[in-house]
Amino acid sequence: MVIDVFTEVLTELKQSKCILVGLGEAFTLKNPEDELKYIWFYKSLKEKLGARDYYIVTQAEDDLIFRCGFDKKHVAAPMLYPEDEENWNDYMKWLSFTLNRHLLVIELGVGFANPMIIRFPFEKMVFLNQKSKIYRVHPMLPQVTAEIGERGTAVQANPLELFVEA
Repeated sequence: MVIDVFTEVLTELKQSKCILVGLGEAFTLKNPEDELKYIWFYKSLKEKLGARDYYIVTQAEDDLIFRCGFDKKHVAAPMLYPEDEENWNDYMKWLSFTLNRHLLVIELGVGFANPMIIRFPFEKMVFLNQKSKIYRVHPMLPQVTAEIGERGTAVQANPLELFVEA
């Protein structure tokens, strides 16, 4: 079933014009031996996003995402750059333009360590934007709220392994 959902996510990615990606605390590189796995993930994600209109919010506390070629104009990293208000304002502006547009939201490995950065705001965005859809991938906390349930898919899996193995 997880592979079926991942195939569904890839199909949605190919068809979507606006994509919001949330990368949780699991995307902070803790073990240097895993660096290649993270690099492969980021390169794969960058390739899949292509030239689409996207924004990434990451809770990672390292700059690996930027070393893998992502532009700071498309990535908000409040844990890494907490004083960068301009970047956060750019994200808020981008987000405001997605209202009432088809928006694909992909939340990967976001738990409750800092739910006010990604988890709660993403749920609110999906609730408000009736044209949006969310995929929440987490090994223990993939549940979506009842208010967004019909447009939400919960996947219980390690998002890094899921993307690396596919």
